[in-house]
Amino acid sequence: MSYHGVKGPVATPMQAVVLAEFGPPDVLTLAMLPRPEPGPGEVRVRVRASFVAFGRDVSLRNGKHPIFPRLVSLPHVLGGEHAGLIDAVGQGVDASLVGRRVAVSAPVACGRCENCQRHEPWDCTARQTLGIQRKGSNAEYTVVPTDNVQDLPAGLSFEHAAAYAASGPLAWAELDAGGLRAGECLFVPGASGSVGMLLISLARRRGAHIIAATRGRRAAGHLLALGAHAVVDSSDPDLAATLRKASPHGGVDVVVDNVADVQMWQRYWPAVARRGRIVVAGQAGNTGEPLPINVVEFYNRQATLSGLTLGDPRPVAAFWAMLRDQPLVIADDLVEAFPLARAADAHRRIESGGKVGHVVLSVS
Repeated sequence: MSYHGVKGPVATPMQAVVLAEFGPPDVLTLAMLPRPEPGPGEVRVRVRASFVAFGRDVSLRNGKHPIFPRLVSLPHVLGGEHAGLIDAVGQGVDASLVGRRVAVSAPVACGRCENCQRHEPWDCTARQTLGIQRKGSNAEYTVVPTDNVQDLPAGLSFEHAAAYAASGPLAWAELDAGGLRAGECLFVPGASGSVGMLLISLARRRGAHIIAATRGRRAAGHLLALGAHAVVDSSDPDLAATLRKASPHGGVDVVVDNVADVQMWQRYWPAVARRGRIVVAGQAGNTGEPLPINVVEFYNRQATLSGLTLGDPRPVAAFWAMLRDQPLVIADDLVEAFPLARAADAHRRIESGGKVGHVVLSVS
């Protein structure tokens, strides 16, 4: 893709939120940039809503993420998953795609490495991510490979689509990695976050018994409405006993833990059932400390600990195929939208610690 536009002295401009330096939310400024042009195999998307992620966007902006700030070139445009309308196509792309309402995933496979050549892009060794190595979606337009777009279900708003694009495929992949089956008990720490809420909705569809955890049982009403059977306080000093009591068979079969808080791990681990599966794809509550594992207990219980990263297109396709056939219902107040010009306020909202659900930028 090119951010220099078409040939000629002047490129068509677009609005974008630019990060010129790392720092507090006020470093985000609205500016004019050249509109990107799609290359071979790419489409240009007229962005209508862009998801704002704590780990990728907020932690990159403030410079505190341990890896991401080293991967960007300033000035930079944040934003990964988004939704909008295809408005132009590159060489080799079917022109009938123009006008399609689409959701866009953030990881971009290189298409050239050995794994990509073997048609295994989930193990791409040179993967890039929108909003990190590539200019992101906090702008009026983006350019992405055709493999990164999925048709939206009829009637789904762009704001909800951007939220689902960020959280749905990951939640789907985590439940698959945990092998969650009907009748099993799922425990979700940090359930009031964006991924947590999609985990509850999808797990309920799989027939699981769901225990959600938030600090002080925050957002309990929302979580119960989404399908949780019980909401517990994540700071409960007797968390393991509470989980055993809330489980229909005295223990939790699957834990999807994107918080990775060491103290909470120590409190819930005793309640993990024999052959329990723990899946981790984030560390929102971790300060860099390793999780303590009693190896003897772990193998005697025949437990499994799995890690996931974004980049596998298979759960993306499966999630959107499901959604086109069986729409999810997430309350409107669980998707909080800010206009593009108020990107700094969206970051403040997330940093305040009071966010429930998803935060997106709406691009009019």
